[in-house]
Amino acid sequence: MSINQVHLLGRCGQDPEIRTVGQNNILKATFSLCTGGKYKTQDGREMDDTAWHNIVAWRGLASLAQQYIRKGGQLFVIGHLSYRKYTDSNGVERNITEIVADKIELCGSRTDAAQPVPNEPRTPKSLGDPLPDDIGDLPPSDGMPF
Repeated sequence: MSINQVHLLGRCGQDPEIRTVGQNNILKATFSLCTGGKYKTQDGREMDDTAWHNIVAWRGLASLAQQYIRKGGQLFVIGHLSYRKYTDSNGVERNITEIVADKIELCGSRTDAAQPVPNEPRTPKSLGDPLPDDIGDLPPSDGMPF
């Protein structure tokens, strides 16, 4: 058995780059996602723990990324790691690590975060599995976390 799954929550670094690939013109979206941030150590030094991830979305997810994902928007991405090699124009072999998205949820944009709407719950839009229009009432919580 093996597992290759990644869960990331972060902000989009730029609008997705959209292109078609192959003879069948399969839609592909690529964008970067920033996770982490700054924190202070016990002795008061500020440390930068920012990481940038290359995200790839195909077909329907690419189409929805093209429509809805924008720079600065907060995203939750579930996907898997992919590694590939290529030779650049100078003949140097390059290695690339990417996250191939299996599901993307829109969690809000910077403008949403700056100006929250009072008394209105924010629900993320799922680009992988849309929520049904009527999900009904949730059962009462018994205090158990699962």
